[in-house]
Amino acid sequence: MENWQGFPLPSDYPFRSVFLDTNVVRYLATLPSYFYEAGADEEDQTKLAQITSTKLRTDIDVLRALPNLSARGIPHALVITRDVVEELPLGARQFGENLLSWCIEIGSRDEYTPKNFFDGLAEVLDASDRQLYLQAVALGCDTFLTTDYRTIVKRRDDLPRYGTRIMTPSEWWQQMRPWAGLYL
Repeated sequence: MENWQGFPLPSDYPFRSVFLDTNVVRYLATLPSYFYEAGADEEDQTKLAQITSTKLRTDIDVLRALPNLSARGIPHALVITRDVVEELPLGARQFGENLLSWCIEIGSRDEYTPKNFFDGLAEVLDASDRQLYLQAVALGCDTFLTTDYRTIVKRRDDLPRYGTRIMTPSEWWQQMRPWAGLYL
């Protein structure tokens, strides 16, 4: 995305397309009042109280900016694939289908994953994570947003970059925040 509403984006604008990993979409789906309303309802408060990791709780708090920025027309494309929706728990799949309607909808992994692309990734990521990361790279996404600390974030320095940064929501917000002030 080089233009936004007919205007060129600054060359130093950090995010043109952000691929949402399954775990990010799952949080958006399972905490709807927290993300899309003024505050968390009782059910979402109970779910949030069960999150004991400070790092994860901070990342979930930061994710609240995603719907707000998108609703205000921040110039970046949120990208998910049908594969992300299929990995969601059954109760969250309808949300995933709805999310496809305002994200860039992409087809199947076979259609968008180059054959023999990053053959060495098998030692670094499991099959599902590898497929989603490959899709983000193949689609030209500049950011792969995830809260998968144990595998993807932990091993990101072992992965070839090819223009796609692997970031947690907190890292994303740290770079996005100066730009977000223009839209919030």
